[in-house]
Amino acid sequence: MCLDGEDSYLALYYFNTDIERIVSENQLALTPGQTYTLEFDYSVTRQSPDQIIVCLTQNNTYGSIANIAHTVIGFINSPAVDHANQLNSECPPAPLTWHRYEGAFTYSGDGRLFLNISGFFNTTGFSESICWFDNISIRPRFDITVTADETFLCEGECTQLHVETDLLNPVIIWDPPTGLSDPTSTDPLACPEETTVYTATIYDPVSMCTDSRSVTITRENPYWELDCHDEHNYFCIVNETGGSHVMQWITPFTGSWGHCQSTAGLNYGDPLVFIIYTFGPNGERCADTISTVYTCGRCDLNAYGVVTGCDYTWIPPVYYVKLHVNGANAGCWRAIQRFSDGTEILLGTFFGSQTVGLGPFHPAQGNWALLIVPCELEGCTRRILIQAPDCDRGEGRSVESGQSEFQLYPSPVQSMLIVENLEDQQDEGMEETSFVVFDVVGKQVVRTTLPVAGSYTLNVEELTAGVYFLGVIRDGKVKFAGKFVKQ
Repeated sequence: MCLDGEDSYLALYYFNTDIERIVSENQLALTPGQTYTLEFDYSVTRQSPDQIIVCLTQNNTYGSIANIAHTVIGFINSPAVDHANQLNSECPPAPLTWHRYEGAFTYSGDGRLFLNISGFFNTTGFSESICWFDNISIRPRFDITVTADETFLCEGECTQLHVETDLLNPVIIWDPPTGLSDPTSTDPLACPEETTVYTATIYDPVSMCTDSRSVTITRENPYWELDCHDEHNYFCIVNETGGSHVMQWITPFTGSWGHCQSTAGLNYGDPLVFIIYTFGPNGERCADTISTVYTCGRCDLNAYGVVTGCDYTWIPPVYYVKLHVNGANAGCWRAIQRFSDGTEILLGTFFGSQTVGLGPFHPAQGNWALLIVPCELEGCTRRILIQAPDCDRGEGRSVESGQSEFQLYPSPVQSMLIVENLEDQQDEGMEETSFVVFDVVGKQVVRTTLPVAGSYTLNVEELTAGVYFLGVIRDGKVKFAGKFVKQ
């Protein structure tokens, strides 16, 4: 057993066919026919055993599990190795890399009630492994069902959620509580404004255990845009999402079903009223959505955007957009960033014809639409597709010279990342070099400072798998920006 601060955890030693066995001192209080949830954390050093098993035995006498009658209630085949160079006489470095096992079993009532953790090594020759365990839990698996009267809602509709369980006096908490009449009720009324996954967490006051179930409520929110074709004197309703493509005009084109209409005889700003039909997955028609837009004839607003190159002084790199707007006639207009999922971010409010710089933007956000929307004149929106540049090319470069003065390897990396200084001479007077690592969304995950040297070693073992960006900082300036892949 090793100690980690105030915590402790168990070690199981595998050596060739000599496999240790951890067994509980007392019997478990299991009920025949009852289903239980089995959970524990584990970490593997040295080599991977062929199998870790959790089982039940009739007694807790010492001996190899291969020679004892047992019932397997959980197993892991060829678990991944987290610390390959760990000695069996030492506790592993803290903090450990933990993995979570979650499973379930039904107790047969065969009288085997002692909990065992063991395993198997089937390889020949020298084989050695140490497995560490913590937070071992066996609890009754509740009989819980979460349902909804309707899982698809039209605009303005609500549905009833239900929790059914065999527990007596359970405590129920729904998450998120948004749109619910009572987030602690077994049958709350749900009126979400958008598609929502509602999760009910159920606490049993008898066993003091919790379990959870979820249900997804899909909300249909129609959306569309007005596309003006001033030079040809017509406009169209386009980019419909969240509803069908069936629409009917109320005024002034009464009875017409066409998405495109002529602007002849209309004045700028005249109201145009139409109905968008929305249907559920079963073909049932939702309540009609009535919308009003305004004639966009004689809209002189024009706009175009230029995407700049990647700015490597940011980690991870960013880019900017230079926006040119004319024909605004000193009027107010807004620049809005709109993503494919409908999310919108106001980038700024401006006046008159001008050129403005927008950003910074992260390439990891992907492509998006830049909307130029007049503050008062509806129906004159301009839409520009912004294609995010690829700022990940190459392994890295010097921010100042553009030439690679450092080298990162290996990539992909598992534990130790080498940063080699390729400069012929080190900066005189520099005593320290700082290193910062960011993930693809710009969150700093590592920061360390080391004495100036020709080569540096950074421990990135605890990072999750993915792409990361490394910045080398000297004298308060980013000297180098590069990327690497963590396995």
